[in-house]
Amino acid sequence: MRTVSEGYAPVKRGKDSWLLRVSVSEDGKPSKRLSKTVHCRTKTEAKRLLDEWRVELMTARTRVDRSNITLEEFLRDHVAYLHDVKHLSANTIRGYRDIVETRWAPRLGTTLLKDLKPYMIEDQLAWMRQSGGLNGKPLSGNTCQKALSFLKTALKRARRLEYIESNPCELVDVPSKETKEVRVIDENEVCRMKVALLGCPDYRFAAATNLALDTGMRRGELCALRWRDVSLDEGVIRVRRALAEARATDTYCGETLEEKLPKSNRSYRDVTIPEGTVEFLRRHKQMQLYRLMYNDIEQGEDTPVFCSDLGELYRPSKFTSDFSRFAQHKSFNITLHGTRHTHASLLLKKGVPIQYVSSRLGHESIEITYKIYAHFLPGDDGGSSEKWGDLAELPKDVFGLLPAA
Repeated sequence: MRTVSEGYAPVKRGKDSWLLRVSVSEDGKPSKRLSKTVHCRTKTEAKRLLDEWRVELMTARTRVDRSNITLEEFLRDHVAYLHDVKHLSANTIRGYRDIVETRWAPRLGTTLLKDLKPYMIEDQLAWMRQSGGLNGKPLSGNTCQKALSFLKTALKRARRLEYIESNPCELVDVPSKETKEVRVIDENEVCRMKVALLGCPDYRFAAATNLALDTGMRRGELCALRWRDVSLDEGVIRVRRALAEARATDTYCGETLEEKLPKSNRSYRDVTIPEGTVEFLRRHKQMQLYRLMYNDIEQGEDTPVFCSDLGELYRPSKFTSDFSRFAQHKSFNITLHGTRHTHASLLLKKGVPIQYVSSRLGHESIEITYKIYAHFLPGDDGGSSEKWGDLAELPKDVFGLLPAA
């Protein structure tokens, strides 16, 4: 007996295209998710086509044939599985959708899943390295490695579900990964940036950037801060959530903004702030109070620390674009995420133990901190040159035997 689910809400894929998805099971066996793209103008019409498809599946006598599924169809289905079943974060889902749409679908999307071969994947990776980026620019090894990792994991599930007999990615060499340069600014540039922020007309941006420098918090963590998370008397900020921004279909609330849990368990942390930062936040809070009052909005414990004059959350993407314009205008060679690197590197240079820096940043493990910031650690070579000299130094009189240069 065949059972067909009620289906998932149609997802808009283009100007006049919608993705329909249902789950079908045969004789009590594990269900299989089916998907197809239809062309219509409205969501109402897409729902009607979904209902017609469901009736068609329920009345069909033949078993569901998945042998002709294409790579693109399966990868889109896999992303839907990660969203609906695994409940991955909106940002992660958005990243996976981008990988499908920009890395694998354009050239291999129509390839039948069962016909995918290792040489096809290697050819695609070579194309990515040469001209797979925006406007035909080459992609980095890191980006290619992420694309291959996603494909390998997806095909691992395909093999488990018996869509394919083997995973072709297991025979493909992993692209080499470049070491990214951690771009930071020094103490003088930090002071220059703080002075520039004092005169910035966008008080919200100035306060958020100042706190990014003083705490090393992630962008999403800063944008999700509410006043209940900030204890100005104790000089402590409690990081308990992050703000994710993605398509409405990728979030779980149906909105383009969603509060989510921090990146890892160690990201739940209390970050201490110096007196200067406390005073800066006090003034920011007072200024925010008056701006909200002007628009008949009450400031409370749940008010976002960096909200607009109408009490709206500060979008992470807007924070990034605001910082890019500021850095370009004031000639700072750094990105918004670079403020986090700057905070960590300067603490390490001042001799703060790396375990405390790791905890302050909310890294999942101290190994991550070492991997990123080891070259910023201060210290000498432990007298290595002197000790080696004691072991292997030539007798002084030997130089008198050598001919003059």
